[in-house]
Amino acid sequence: MLEHSGVIEPKINNIQMFGTDIVLTGSGGAPGAAYSVLASPDIALPISAWTVLPGSKFDNNGGFTFTNGFSGSPGVYRIRVP
Repeated sequence: MLEHSGVIEPKINNIQMFGTDIVLTGSGGAPGAAYSVLASPDIALPISAWTVLPGSKFDNNGGFTFTNGFSGSPGVYRIRVP
């Protein structure tokens, strides 16, 4: 869990590859709150240029598991809360 300016932000705790899927797990979200995932092949791109992937809702403990198929390099990911 990250905190700045009094706001708690979720974080990615683990990244695993299973075949052609990448699975992100993390914590620190508000239970039941929605999230999405931002993805980019290049961390240097501005956030506005990253692809928004549909997420889900944080579980009752503020955790999440997100699975995404990919081809080539898995790139970089960031959790976004509205």
